[in-house]
Amino acid sequence: MENSKRIMLNMHIWTSVLDLLVSSLLTPYMFLPAMCGITVGILSWLGVPIVVQVFLAQCGLAGVGVSLVIVFENRHNVVATDRFVIKGKAARIVFYSLNCIYGCLFMTPTYFSIPDQEKTKVELLKAQCTTFFCVLVLQGAFFVTRTVYFLTVKNPSLSEKTRQMQRKFFRSVCIQVAIPVFIVILPLLYCGSAIEWYYYNQAFSNTAIICVSFHGMSSTLAILFIYEPYRNYTKQCFSRMFRRKTSSPATPKNVSVTPKQSTTTTSRRAAVANVQT
Repeated sequence: MENSKRIMLNMHIWTSVLDLLVSSLLTPYMFLPAMCGITVGILSWLGVPIVVQVFLAQCGLAGVGVSLVIVFENRHNVVATDRFVIKGKAARIVFYSLNCIYGCLFMTPTYFSIPDQEKTKVELLKAQCTTFFCVLVLQGAFFVTRTVYFLTVKNPSLSEKTRQMQRKFFRSVCIQVAIPVFIVILPLLYCGSAIEWYYYNQAFSNTAIICVSFHGMSSTLAILFIYEPYRNYTKQCFSRMFRRKTSSPATPKNVSVTPKQSTTTTSRRAAVANVQT
């Protein structure tokens, strides 16, 4: 379970990094269907070269994709029992490293100067992005289908109670992953369709970038609502906050105040007493 916590934390970190890149550090402004755009974020104000900013955006997207594959590989490794399991710490490190290196370098040829750049680079970028996307999807589909299989069929290595717990946790992981992925995939599909069919709508392009920046918040909300410990703790925090606001203020204590006699009245009474004497 501790290993699963680290892997889930890794996914959440990469989700936060991509959210930070899109919303503040880069803030891309795309001019689709042309493969061009500008960045108006903090890094642009600091004078960071555009090539470095594009590379950071590539690493952010790749980091999120690879972290999702690692999550499903971890679930598969827990329940599967055949020879397709990645056994050994060294083998898993190699598997993770290869995915990370490929994610950081799959767009490298686009950065080089080549003849007829406008047309060739666009076609090359399409091929690179499509290949990387297919590699991630195939890995994820492989681990997901096999995990579902081993959680469905009778597995002698897992007791019935353990299998039910694993099923519940796997469903929660799938929902948690599906929500931010759905929010990111739709804008990316629009961008790819706009480039392919030469469709121009600047409002849609801006909305697509804004939607991508919401995936971090959606992932956080998914964690709070899906997992029972986080959900209960959040309810307790809100309950305490509302109780403080609705609690009545303390009732003030009754204080008796004796009015002081005026100086003139006291002087007159003293004079009358002297005369009588």
